[in-house]
Amino acid sequence: MAQADLMALGPMEAPMDPEEEKAMGMAAEADTEMDDMAEMAAPEGKYSQRSLNVLVDALNKVLPLFDPTLPKIPMQSVDIVGKLPVEIIKAVTMINQACKDAQLTNLAPSIDAMVDDRGIEMVAGRLILLAKNRDFIMFLKARPKGMSEVEGTEVEVKVETPAPSAHADEEMDKLMLSRMG
Repeated sequence: MAQADLMALGPMEAPMDPEEEKAMGMAAEADTEMDDMAEMAAPEGKYSQRSLNVLVDALNKVLPLFDPTLPKIPMQSVDIVGKLPVEIIKAVTMINQACKDAQLTNLAPSIDAMVDDRGIEMVAGRLILLAKNRDFIMFLKARPKGMSEVEGTEVEVKVETPAPSAHADEEMDKLMLSRMG
């Protein structure tokens, strides 16, 4: 290939080392999992464009408190009948978790409340209060630099164990008797 052809391709990036590729793959997989979880958590309802945009406007006032470089959520151009957009659910979830971490649960927005226009507007009202809440702002500023919205969140895992059967009780009794004798 001629030098001019190579120049047209633009600067070539150095290949990623295997660990960097693995980290990028894991990050992409985590993003996909978060999107899937947000989609599953998204409430369904009938939402007017006006109410959705009140919510989006409120979200766009709070999100820069987390990171000024976060992209704004786009305004909605139509009514929605069905699930709310994933980006809205992810943002509300992140803010909800930050409220819990800051011990401001009384101001935490609830996804469960977002089933209709009234619920969306109530959540928007909480977001507007949070955008001006000094304790919340100070909490977010005190976070370590580079802390993502996912770090520091706890995931509760419930493990179901089968109920003990009568057969298991008999075996336990035999075991205990054998140890006593």
